[in-house]
Amino acid sequence: MCYKNMENYNKEIEKNLYLRELLLGNIQGPLTGIPNIDRPWLKYYTKEELMAGSINKTVYRYLYDENKKYINDTAIIFANRKIKYFELFLQIEKVAKALKTIGVKKGEVVTICLPNTPESAYLFYASSMIGAIADYIDPTESEEGLEKYLNISNPRHLIMLDMCFDKFTNLIEKKNIENIVAVKEASGNISQISKIMQLTDGKIDLYSGNDDQIVPLLSVGGKGVISVLANVAPQYTHDICAKFFEGDVKGSCKMQLDAIPLIEKLFCEVNPIPVKKALNLMGWQAGPLRMPLTEMTEAHTAQLAKELEAFGIKLA
Repeated sequence: MCYKNMENYNKEIEKNLYLRELLLGNIQGPLTGIPNIDRPWLKYYTKEELMAGSINKTVYRYLYDENKKYINDTAIIFANRKIKYFELFLQIEKVAKALKTIGVKKGEVVTICLPNTPESAYLFYASSMIGAIADYIDPTESEEGLEKYLNISNPRHLIMLDMCFDKFTNLIEKKNIENIVAVKEASGNISQISKIMQLTDGKIDLYSGNDDQIVPLLSVGGKGVISVLANVAPQYTHDICAKFFEGDVKGSCKMQLDAIPLIEKLFCEVNPIPVKKALNLMGWQAGPLRMPLTEMTEAHTAQLAKELEAFGIKLA
């Protein structure tokens, strides 16, 4: 938070001290029930800390200042993966640039409807870094609950899982949300995908999350695919998209259909079990699986190997 002069800075400290006393019940007065007005977190600070003004930093700046000396220490542990502070700050900077690219400006509300993952944390601190306001909504919330949250925050930007889009469908037009970002479309529901493009006037960057629906999604304005197939056949997957964009829809469609048997085998067990097995069969040493994933069955391994060879992929 920046102040043009010391007078405004001192007024902010006075306001924080007053709210702290109000929240602690030391004085009587009204509270709105709205967190960004009442600032309920202030009751956890001492008067000395508020007087020092450290609370007036953005959460990103506070995180950075408090941990810049511990850049090689672990910041986040997620699914047995350890993310160090230097990695965290690099990811936050990347996401901050991406937010600016899609038009997020200082002071604007960004509603984030994602599970508790590192990407969610990156978005929170990246929003703070550029001066935007991150507003979180639980992805499991009902449509009625979502509307209550949106009534309070009135966001201009919405970042969400594709699985949440059906709950937001009726709210997007009603709340006049201008900027919608979907992580990827893996619902398999072409009607939902078409509805997404219709509601966003085709302005959203939409990517298929299903290898067996690359061409159908491209046909309604998709930009590409977040692919499992590309791990074992990268050039082939690229060419499916390239042919479509070059106008060779028939050729693109044929490649899509020819890949269906292999795609089915790459999903015969929970992802990424089959694709890691495929890479190991190809000699790429993708390594073992982490719990709770288990090794692929012998029967499925044999079927996968057969389909890889039928597709023209050499095995080690």
